[in-house]
Parts: sequence; C-alpha cells; structure tokens
Amino acid sequence: MMRDSNIHIKIVVRFILTIFLAFAAALLNLNAQSKEIIAKNGDGIYKILRNNGLNPDKYTESFIELNKTRLGKDNTLFIGVKYRLPDADSKTSEIVASVNTGISDSTSEPSTTKPAANAAGKTMRYDILGPKYANVEIKSSELKGAVYYLKSGHGGPDPGAMGNYQGNVVCEDEYAYDVTLRLAKNLIERGATVYMITIDKNDGIRDNSFLKPDKDEVCYPNLT
Repeated sequence: MMRDSNIHIKIVVRFILTIFLAFAAALLNLNAQSKEIIAKNGDGIYKILRNNGLNPDKYTESFIELNKTRLGKDNTLFIGVKYRLPDADSKTSEIVASVNTGISDSTSEPSTTKPAANAAGKTMRYDILGPKYANVEIKSSELKGAVYYLKSGHGGPDPGAMGNYQGNVVCEDEYAYDVTLRLAKNLIERGATVYMITIDKNDGIRDNSFLKPDKDEVCYPNLT
C-alpha cells in the first residue's frame, strides 16, 4: 500500500514538473518574441532592425504589423515609445517588403507610383531624369518609407555663382541641379520616395563637360 502511494506521488510530481517546465519554456519563448526597444532620437524602422541584427528587407513589414498602433505618419517612430521587434523565426517576417517610389514632374502633383510587392528588380520610368537615365532599376528596399524633398537651389532668373572657363559660361544652378538629380536617382534605386523642389523640364541628368545655362527652372509645383 505504501509502495503504491509512493508511485502515485512520483507520478504527480513528474506531472507537475512537466507542466512547470512547459509553462517556463512558453514564457521564455514569449519573452523572446516580444523583445521591446525604446526609440531614441534619430531612430527609424530601418535603423532599429539593423542595430538588432534583423534584415530590414525581410522584417520591415513584420515590424509595422506588430507596432501599427504606435507608429506615426509614414510609419515614423516616436521618441521614448516602446516598439516590439519581430521574432526572427516568425512566418510573417518572410513577407517580401514592398517599395513605394516616386518623383515629381514639372507641372503636376507628385507622380508617386503605387506600392508593388517585391518591387526590387523592377524598372520604373522618371522622365525628369532625362532620356538616358529615365529608366531606373529598383535595386533594394533599404530606404522604403523614407521621403526626400530635394532642392538644388537658385534657378530661373538666379543662376547662382557664375564664371567663365575655357570660353564657356559656367552657372552654379545647372551643376547643382544635375548633382541633385543624380542623388534622386540613387535614392529611388534604394526604394525611397523623392520629390524635386527645383525643377527643369528640359534638363535631365547630363554628362557634358559643360552644362548649357538656361532660365526656365521652376519651383515645385510650377512656380516662377
């Protein structure tokens, strides 16, 4: 009789121990999946994911889904707010991030393209970049969600600094505009949305040694 009682006690103890270990494992797993980070000044989704060893291309969508009630406009982060990190083994983290790219033209509202799933590898056309560079290959989504407003300065009746080199009139605004267009192209290739504030509908990216000056630049959307 005593022997049977001891067996029953051992069975009960083992059962309780099994339940306890299972609960502890579940709790540890939950904690691992619910790791939280407090956003600091300068933090964005890309930076937080990268700093915590998570590939932004793979985990951005999961991060947004986990924290959609804590995000600001265009998925910005608030300083001092806690944000959950996605589980590295989560099925939802395997969603391919979409890319939202765009650039304004000289007269219309910003011609932002609609988000396209797995847009990396696709080619988008932006005539403002000029015929040679208008077709832009989207190489990655590392800047997905980032919006840039680029202003090269001067333009129209104001050429900026002027000089004469090898018999050519050189104007600051033409070169600043060309460099800014090249920056816009690089940002778009990485998934960013870009709007040009200074706009020249005739001058895209130019590879000439000397850029011919003109005065037809406008300020977005079409202001002299």
